[in-house]
Amino acid sequence: MFQYELDCKVMEGMASSTVLNAILVVCDLSSLIATPLLIFLTIRIWKTKLMHFNTRLLLCLHTVFLLVHVVGRAVLHTMDLYMYHSLFKNGCEILRTKEECFFLRLPYNVSTVMCSCSAVFIAIERLTATLHTRNYEKGFKKVGTNLLCIYALLLPVILWCKKKDVRNQIKHIVHQNVNTNYNQVFNVLRSQWDAPPENRVPSPKPKARLTCS
Repeated sequence: MFQYELDCKVMEGMASSTVLNAILVVCDLSSLIATPLLIFLTIRIWKTKLMHFNTRLLLCLHTVFLLVHVVGRAVLHTMDLYMYHSLFKNGCEILRTKEECFFLRLPYNVSTVMCSCSAVFIAIERLTATLHTRNYEKGFKKVGTNLLCIYALLLPVILWCKKKDVRNQIKHIVHQNVNTNYNQVFNVLRSQWDAPPENRVPSPKPKARLTCS
């Protein structure tokens, strides 16, 4: 597998950045505060009998994935802060492997997609209720479960499109030559994308390591 070295000094600068650490602390505290509130909100929505079963089901799904999102953020940022303030010789020691980054961000990415798309399915359920006003309250419980099944089937496709879009955004930013210290990292990534196979030189170092934040 062909790899390119990341600039360890840039990563070390990220770890010692006061602004970045302050942002991570604020996000971490916000996630910890939001966790019990979302648990309370989910229970209240589920016990509310004024809403139809399908509406409660879809709203609870939304709040549950919001809960997964904030818990995932709290875990991810807490681990990042711990590593950033631990003793390390150079910036490369605080970077995670691709596998670690993938599994740490998986709950975060899945919950982000689910929360973003849930409004569409709630709107579909409400439209169905509007079109069947006379008899919707007495039945149609399968509408909610059917929408959940469609949701689950579409999730892998949406995640794949989101991953592809993020890669395109990174390449676009690199080609705009944004004047930041992180440009050195993106230049390495750009060379990995654009260099022809015959000009690529394998790195003698072990697995490529990435930042998950």
